[in-house]
Formats: sequence, structure tokens, C-alpha cells
Amino acid sequence: MKESFDQIKALNKSRIRPLVDNKKLIFSSIFEDALNFALDHYFKHKNTGYLVDIASLFAERNYQIFIVGFISERAGVKCSIKEGTIRMVRSEVGPNEKASLKVNLEKFASNGFKLEVKKPSNANTSKLAKDKKSPKKIDMLDSWARLPGSYGSGKRS
Repeated sequence: MKESFDQIKALNKSRIRPLVDNKKLIFSSIFEDALNFALDHYFKHKNTGYLVDIASLFAERNYQIFIVGFISERAGVKCSIKEGTIRMVRSEVGPNEKASLKVNLEKFASNGFKLEVKKPSNANTSKLAKDKKSPKKIDMLDSWARLPGSYGSGKRS
């Protein structure tokens, strides 16, 4: 497993990386071994460096977000991608031991290697519109903020 990780890390630094097909790489047994090694390293030492190396292997955003999402689910970490840099921090949610790379890859491949975008349903959107009402408008002459002696107070000063 360590050898697989070293090969993947060397591939990331290599000039031939753009020539390697992402689909074949993500389904390869070498990638799976390297990912398992990085996850084992995280569980033993709580060091996310190897996980970041695996996630930064992909330049295409869909693949990168897929791998980061799987790592965050499997290891129980919070991940963020900003301007090409990946950050991982421990979260309150524990690791999901049942998360399987093969099952998630099958779903990812069935979507044409694109991410599922969850759209809010119309029922939820209409509830939000009904709950959000404009504030009740009060005439200034009927307001509590009217000063004594002003128009309509019935008192002369």
C-alpha cells in the first residue's frame, strides 16, 4: 500500500500527469490501495497530509470534489477547496466505516462522471416564501414614536 501511495504521489509531480486518463486512474487498484493507505495513516496519526496529496491528484473539479467528498464521509473530516488548495480539519462527525469507494464510484460513473446537484423542491421554496412576510407598516401619526405636542396628540404645549 505504501508503494502504491508513493507511485500516485510521484505521478502527481510528474510531467506526464496530464496524459493520464482520470477515469482509468480513479478505477485502478493502485489508486484504491493508495487511498486506503492514506486513510489508515489518518486513523493512526490524525495527519491529513496524505489525504490532501490524494485529493490534489485530480485537476478536474468534478473528480476533485468527488474524492474530497468521499474522504470527508469516510474519515469524518471537514474539507474545503479554495483557489486550488485543499484543507481538511477534523469534525465532530465520526468516520463512516461502511462507506465504500466502489459503491460511490458506481454512482459517480452512472451520472456520467458529474456530480449530483441537489435542487430544492418547490414545496420547500413555497413554504419559505409564505413564512417570510414583509413587516407591518405603521402610519407615523399612529406610532408610539410620535412626540407629545405634535399633530394629532390633542395637547397644546
